[in-house]
Amino acid sequence: MTEKIYYILPKVISKPHQFAVIAILTARTGFFTFLIVLASLTRVDAQNFSFELSGAKNIPRYWTLKNKGFYTSLSNEFAYDGKRSFKAVSTESSSSIAIYSTIDGNSIPPGQITIEAFVKYENVEGIPDVFCRLDGEDELLGYTSTKNESVSGQKSWYRISCSLDTKGSFRKLVAGFTFRGKGTVFVDNFAISINGQKLPDATIGVNDADCSSTIHQAILSSGKYDTIDDMQYSSLLRGRRLVAIGEAVHGSAEIYRAKIKLTKMLIQRNGAINLYVELDHMDASRINSYVCNLKTEDPKQVLAGLTNQFLNNQFFFEFIKWLKDYNAISGGRISFIGIDFQDSTHNLERLSQLWGDKNRAQMDSALLLIEKLSSGDLQTQAVAAQLFKLLKELIQTIPDVEKRQESHYICRLLEQKIAFVKSRDRLSELISRDSSMAVNVLTELMRDTAATSVLWAHNMHVSKMQPYMGSRLAKFLLEDYHSLAISFDGGEFTTLNAQDASFRLTQAFDAGPGAIEYCLASYGYDILVNTEKLTGRYDMRVTGAQDLGRQFIYSINLRDIFDFFYLCGKSSPLVYPHN
Repeated sequence: MTEKIYYILPKVISKPHQFAVIAILTARTGFFTFLIVLASLTRVDAQNFSFELSGAKNIPRYWTLKNKGFYTSLSNEFAYDGKRSFKAVSTESSSSIAIYSTIDGNSIPPGQITIEAFVKYENVEGIPDVFCRLDGEDELLGYTSTKNESVSGQKSWYRISCSLDTKGSFRKLVAGFTFRGKGTVFVDNFAISINGQKLPDATIGVNDADCSSTIHQAILSSGKYDTIDDMQYSSLLRGRRLVAIGEAVHGSAEIYRAKIKLTKMLIQRNGAINLYVELDHMDASRINSYVCNLKTEDPKQVLAGLTNQFLNNQFFFEFIKWLKDYNAISGGRISFIGIDFQDSTHNLERLSQLWGDKNRAQMDSALLLIEKLSSGDLQTQAVAAQLFKLLKELIQTIPDVEKRQESHYICRLLEQKIAFVKSRDRLSELISRDSSMAVNVLTELMRDTAATSVLWAHNMHVSKMQPYMGSRLAKFLLEDYHSLAISFDGGEFTTLNAQDASFRLTQAFDAGPGAIEYCLASYGYDILVNTEKLTGRYDMRVTGAQDLGRQFIYSINLRDIFDFFYLCGKSSPLVYPHN
């Protein structure tokens, strides 16, 4: 019972004496009496089962909407009870809509769960439905719906419902209403009951009832950091050895605008000299040659030749031209450094160029073995160990210091790639890659111990969560490491198609009530928040190069893994390639 009390208390308790009264009542009368007394003793903002409160984007507050073809609103025309109902209108029979809420499973005891709603429709042809889904940590534990037949014409308010029995624990309950078809539909008085007892609105949504006050306090405390190019925020970062700038997805135009703006600020105001990127060494080397004016090349050709085509976009195109001009005018050398081992083939070709003709036969043999190892062949530790011992001996014979240093770096990347290929599962791959990128950043960072550097990578890579790269960097650099997560509030972005590596347009899932993006969006966009003031746990948008169908990571403590969080607004996709 204690866990359930402490989950709900932070959301609704505003006065200390209420805690004592409720704790006594809970001990004597049980969980449901506790909830009912709680609702009567406290003022709860989350009373929205009847859709009386409006949220962002004209969606009922504390609800998530997935919509294809419908116009939606909170309507004053009809209501089963109260003043409003949820209204959806479409003229296309292929339209579909789902509106749902997420509830923490720890607050739900075992028993029969019943979902109900009152529905009214006009000129419809389609299927109205309510549903209930139980989620475990990584699996679906239960699902049910009303399984209604298709309806047509019009009908005044009537009740639809479904029930599902629970026996064990589950992480969250997702319940809501769906409609497939066309016409006008009104929904009102949604309800969730456990063993015949209706849940009060105080339990709706993961983190949502405390979201408003927590976010408000965080914004107030961070008010002097209104945007990412604010002078006060720049001062906060001064002296940091490494500022890591994350991104929720790789293919969002708004995220590129934000991280480029911040990087320029760090270069101009804070004297940043290096940019470490989640990028292969040879891709970064080609960009570096251009921005450092080491050779003349058309910037369009520079980007077109990259293995990582996410960078071949207008924003990055303009950024590298700016960097080139900045280096030329200031006499500086803002360098690009790739920290990932994405492309063994080009790295092997580069090693061959660096070594020249000396020890050519031995080097060619070594390169052939590396190629086989990095493709998954010859999976023996003994062969790899002997091979890299030989390579390092050969590298020491290279007379040119810069070529020798680059050869050592490429050799390390190839060792890391082989270790990654030999990983047995997804977790091993994650540990292998992120630990390798952390080693690469720290090794290069030690070359100039006084300079500020910038790191670009995915939000999860720069986070201080184990076993990601940021956790290792923070452990070594301590307060000299600063991590900033960047995300957005819905829209569209670009991802890779796994089948043919082409780019495709991806629709962003709406952020639910438990998501940090949802909470911040109610205050507007271009918001920068100091996570130190964020209490509780939040969902957060997370999608990699490919959209695997799960766009959020759930229930994380943001203040433990990021220093700041920035919401840049609606996302629009990057267009590839740059023309």
